[in-house]
Amino acid sequence: MINDVLIQGRAQKLDYLRFLLALCVLLVHLIPWSNRLSIPISENILIINKLFIYVFQSSGETNPTVLAFIVLSGYCIHRNGLRKNNFDVKSFLIKRVFRISPIYFLAVLLGALAFLMSTKINVNIKEITSTSEISLSGILLKLSGVCSFFPHLFAFSFQGNGPLTTVAVEFYLYLFYPFAIYFLNSIKEKYFWYGLFLITSLGVILISISPPLKSWWHNGSFFGFLLYWYIGAKFISRKFAEKIKRNIKSIVLAWLIITTLLTFIKLEWSVLIEFRKILFTLMIGSLIHSLDKPTLNSQDSNLLPIQKYFLKPLIESSYSLYALHTPLVVICLAFRMDWYIIVPICLVAGWATYLLIEKPSIQCARSLIKRISQGSVRPGFNIT
Repeated sequence: MINDVLIQGRAQKLDYLRFLLALCVLLVHLIPWSNRLSIPISENILIINKLFIYVFQSSGETNPTVLAFIVLSGYCIHRNGLRKNNFDVKSFLIKRVFRISPIYFLAVLLGALAFLMSTKINVNIKEITSTSEISLSGILLKLSGVCSFFPHLFAFSFQGNGPLTTVAVEFYLYLFYPFAIYFLNSIKEKYFWYGLFLITSLGVILISISPPLKSWWHNGSFFGFLLYWYIGAKFISRKFAEKIKRNIKSIVLAWLIITTLLTFIKLEWSVLIEFRKILFTLMIGSLIHSLDKPTLNSQDSNLLPIQKYFLKPLIESSYSLYALHTPLVVICLAFRMDWYIIVPICLVAGWATYLLIEKPSIQCARSLIKRISQGSVRPGFNIT
């Protein structure tokens, strides 16, 4: 991994995939929440939603769209990330902090305000937020992200915007990444993977002994997401990606067999659940690698105004959409709005937040990195 070829240029198809995943997360939350509050939903939509859960989350495991996000995150970070001969940790961390933190803090604050406001309008909102109150200690724990390491704190991670639990995990995955790359220089890569599989195996044993920890492990644990993030990163290796693609039929078949065992025969075995997740990440990783067709030259000048100022930013606003959809949905549902009204509201809010906050933050990070690099001979260093 430390010698993987850096991939430059933005891959538009990966932006499309990221946006579709964010939209799926929005719908996966919005539909059952609306139904729980007795807001009318088409019977066909409810059937599709139930089928989705029945097939992919019959044992309460990670939502497949979230798992796909984790794999995509690992892939995109390592795509043009750190290498043995390009170990610029300072620039890497500046990019990640400016990219994640402003939207994260805003979304937590809006989540807390949305909960306080909406429960005064409709007390039943508490049923969909997985928390009964907002507390200062809970919000501070949420902001720190430490809940991803300690299962007894997991309940606090739902305060002020529950889905952001996975973003907190991702942030710590980013912090761990430089250590992993540095560590990989000192050992053979296979020992690193042995370590990841050992951590995952210990997690499977833990949740087998203590089933109440399943939700934390599958949905908000740094250790639970670690293997899958690095499987995504591993797909940067063309040799690995092509090997998986050659065996994709066998992987899909194995996933279907295990899904049948979990769904219809009801074998609630943690080891099967985890193995199915591994197979799913290999399938998603193959798709991501196939979609990665970088474009080195920006062609914004050739776009129509509606494409340049609305459609392109909308597609790139997946993180803002993911982060902000919960407080927006909660407020809208408190006023008993229909889902087909709420979806456009969330899309426009994500688009506006991307243009006003997320994109300027990214540009600010680039400017800061440029100033740092101009002030020193070498902004990064090589691992020797």
